[in-house]
Amino acid sequence: MSENTPIRVAIVEDDAILREELAWYLSLNGCEVLEANSGLGLDDLLPGTQVDVVVLDLNLPGESGFEIAERLKRHNPAIGVVMLTARSALLDRVKGYASGADNYLAKPVPAEELKAAIVSLHRRLGGQGQAPTWLLDREQALIRPPAGHLDIALTAKELAFLLLFARAARDTLESTTVCELMEPANSTEPLSKRALENIVSRLRKKLQPFALPTRTLIRPVWGSGYQLCFVLRETRLNGPRPARALGMEPETPD
Repeated sequence: MSENTPIRVAIVEDDAILREELAWYLSLNGCEVLEANSGLGLDDLLPGTQVDVVVLDLNLPGESGFEIAERLKRHNPAIGVVMLTARSALLDRVKGYASGADNYLAKPVPAEELKAAIVSLHRRLGGQGQAPTWLLDREQALIRPPAGHLDIALTAKELAFLLLFARAARDTLESTTVCELMEPANSTEPLSKRALENIVSRLRKKLQPFALPTRTLIRPVWGSGYQLCFVLRETRLNGPRPARALGMEPETPD
């Protein structure tokens, strides 16, 4: 995975011309852009796709931008929300921020300013493009958080799971593929998805205390598998380490 992963932006705007112009500009400037004309359209895009920042109009068919923002933040507090609307009254701005907007821009706004707001918000929320690197040592079964002060011991299954992502060309893998590749030696059946869920749950609890509060490290992808939301590099760890690495609990059967 690259540290220069593009920011993934979803534009929810029912003015097709404006939406296409913004999408064109942001795409030219390094963003991955998805388009929707309503909350329902956004819901069709989100399953299986990580979105870093949502650009929301307020006056939309069906749900308003206020309602969409509130729903997004309730289910994913780490997602960035930029409201882009012609409604510039103070009461609307206050309601926008209360609904979960991280930024509120009044139309018309130069595309350059919108891009700057998206980049700034993504950085502030700890976006993937700005993520520090976690280091993974296969030989010692250790992972080192970005701060580098403490190594975390991994079980064999946790290590196998992380190695798949460290060596993959993309940051999302299907559960079926992961289960097949993690199949125990001499086993006639692949690892079950239920067992995989247990492994990921324990791993998430072990790593999450060393991440920013706004950053989800391992994200389930609905109907697909898992996404690793941090930069992971396989290496050989050396130098002074604690006598007892964190997380040395015995591995339990799944």
